Amino acid sequence: MNDNPLAWAIVGAMVLIVLTGLVLGLVLGRAATNSLGWSGAKKYSVMLGLGALGVGCGMLVMIATFFESTWAPPPQVTFNAPPGFAATWVIMLEDPAISTQLNWQGRELPFSGKRTSIDVPLSGIVRVKSFGALGGRVDTTVKWSDGSTSTGQGGGPAPKSTGAVSYSAFNRTKVGDSDDTGQADPPFGNAEALGAYIAARERGAR
Repeated sequence: MNDNPLAWAIVGAMVLIVLTGLVLGLVLGRAATNSLGWSGAKKYSVMLGLGALGVGCGMLVMIATFFESTWAPPPQVTFNAPPGFAATWVIMLEDPAISTQLNWQGRELPFSGKRTSIDVPLSGIVRVKSFGALGGRVDTTVKWSDGSTSTGQGGGPAPKSTGAVSYSAFNRTKVGDSDDTGQADPPFGNAEALGAYIAARERGAR
């Protein structure tokens, strides 16, 4: 972290949020006790109590800002890969014209995440009507029915040629394989090329 200015900036912001809560608590405590005419130990006890409360509120704000996954765990999706599935990426398309829905379990509650599962075709292209809990999250927990792992994901607006609104992509490494399988990654940086890749995969091209 010594050579990372961004990391130091984040630490500084976290400390500042907590200190701000402390200062606000002390100021409010002083103002309240002055208005009531309190002094001495009684005054300082109230100030310290509100200062401690301010620190607690500051820590909650800090957690909500920098540690979202603590109070809002990432959604979990399980991909049911069919026998012979060899694609190194699964691309999920949010397509309102499709009837297939992600069936989510769990509730939108603090410290409680939601989970779902979906079958993956051999093409590796999954179309669903709505992403639901996946929308806007970049920290999705991914599981695979065949024990594969995921170490990367991405997403964004879907290529117009797909007819979809947005896409989320999840890489896949089979158990015992290295990340370098010899297969080219989808051209995520080029919308036209990505659209052609998706179309080719859905036609069954390899």
